[in-house]
This record gives sequence, C-alpha cells and structure tokens, in this order.
Amino acid sequence: MAEVQSASDAHAEELLSRMSVSTPALGPNNAILLAEDDGPLRGILSYVLQMEGFSVLTAEDGFVAMTIARRERPIVAILDVLMPRMGGDDVCCALRSDPALRSTFVVLISSLPAGEAEEIARECDADLFLRKPLDHDVLLQIIKSVFEHRAGHVPARV
Repeated sequence: MAEVQSASDAHAEELLSRMSVSTPALGPNNAILLAEDDGPLRGILSYVLQMEGFSVLTAEDGFVAMTIARRERPIVAILDVLMPRMGGDDVCCALRSDPALRSTFVVLISSLPAGEAEEIARECDADLFLRKPLDHDVLLQIIKSVFEHRAGHVPARV
C-alpha cells in the first residue's frame, strides 16, 4: 500500500462525500465498522471498501467506534489497536462482552511488532490480526469471505 502523506482528513472526507457508491445485495446489513485514528488511512480504507459496495461506518477513536457499534451492529469491525480514548483491543473486548455484538467479526490492525500485536489480538479474542501496511486485496478477500459465510455460503471463520 502506498503511503498518503499530503492528503488531509478533511480532504479525504470531502472526496468520499462527493462519490456515489451503490451497495450490493449482501443482505439487510452489510455494514463494516472502520476505526482508525489516522485520517488519511481511514479515508483510503473506507474508499476501497465502499468501491466494493460495502456500507462503511467510520470512527476516529475507540469510544466513537463503540457508540456506532451499539447503534448499527456491524457485521465486521476493523479496529486499529492504538487509538485515542479507547484502543481497538478494548473495543474488541467490549464487543465480545455484549451479547448483541459478540458475533461481530473483529479484525485488529496495527503497526506494532508482530508478536506483541498478535498477543493483544489473542487476549481480546479478535478473529484476525493484520499488520500495517495493509494489503487491500487480502483485506477485501477476508471481508467478502465473512459476508459470504454469514449468508451461509462459506465455512466458518477465515
């Protein structure tokens, strides 16, 4: 993935707001929660997911992510481990402890050293850990597999 160093969060949001992206027939709820404090990265990932037809709910920190998760009940949550106010690992633990949200497929992402981040992912019972920089194709393949599984077409867990 190429780094975007000059795009501001506001600029990324403006570009996304001008785009018209349709949602595929994946069922009544095809929402993905994306919690990432790096604005340009959040914008890029949101764009990539929207271009594949997913409804993307974005949050700049874990506290906002939990508020959105409780309201929208996403199928997938992509959570950065290190965020202000509440990290992705804490969000994952909160999702797992909420009966209405415990089946959310959680992908933790981080640039922390692999062993450390994988241990954090195990401790909070995340479904998957991906190291930054993310491979968009791998992320999309995983998410599509989760949605297909939820629709009854693929074996459980990626």
